[in-house]
Amino acid sequence: MILKTDHWQGVLDDGCADRLPDWQSVETAISRLDGAVHSLLTLDDERGSVLFIGGGPTRIVVAFSEGDEHLIARQGDELDVVVITAGGQDGDYRKRNVIPREDAKHIAKAFFHGVDVRSLGQWEKG
Repeated sequence: MILKTDHWQGVLDDGCADRLPDWQSVETAISRLDGAVHSLLTLDDERGSVLFIGGGPTRIVVAFSEGDEHLIARQGDELDVVVITAGGQDGDYRKRNVIPREDAKHIAKAFFHGVDVRSLGQWEKG
């Protein structure tokens, strides 16, 4: 498992990678997402799957990628668009793709422990 986090200083990203993170490191990275200095983390597993968690402080999005499959977590049916900064860039997301931070932690913990996150909650093609 590899945990990658960003750390923006102006327009420069001084992020880092942790090749053998423990769960506490992952949880801390999710907790500090603020949509400015820290706006994206990824978890890469040994099977080639990647979990992306971005945004903050109140708007979090979670995406999953494996091979040609790209999914984004969904909660509800709200189609209005909100702007979320992830990876240092503003992006338009549907409100239905914004999930609570605790739900993002739950998905990340499952992924961290090898659970197929597609079995958790609702996902849509991203």
